[in-house]
Formats: sequence, structure tokens, C-alpha cells
Amino acid sequence: MILTEPRKREILQLFPFFQNLSNSFQQKLIHSAELARLPAGAFYFEEGHSCSRIALVGSGVDHL
Repeated sequence: MILTEPRKREILQLFPFFQNLSNSFQQKLIHSAELARLPAGAFYFEEGHSCSRIALVGSGVDHL
């Protein structure tokens, strides 16, 4: 599923930290944001590995 920039902004506005960012940084996040769907039990990244992205969980459960 491809998200439009207005839809990305709408989703990101749900996260309080996003609202406090400068407009230019918000635009950078919106431009680079991607939707990822993971099956139950899947790992976004594993301990000891680097994570080059930020994960925002919109639904489901995360385990840190």
C-alpha cells in the first residue's frame, strides 16, 4: 500500500513528538515515511543489530 503525503501527515500527527518538530523536519519525515506491515511475532530488528529507521506502531503490540 502506498501512502500519499497528506495521509502520512495525518498519521504522523497522531504522535505528540511529531507535532513539536519544525516544519522542515516534519516534511523530511513525511517524505521518507513508509508503511510496513509485519505478521504477528515478526521482528522489526533484532537485539545486537543496528536499526536505521524509526518504528511507529499504529496498531498491534510491540515488545521492546
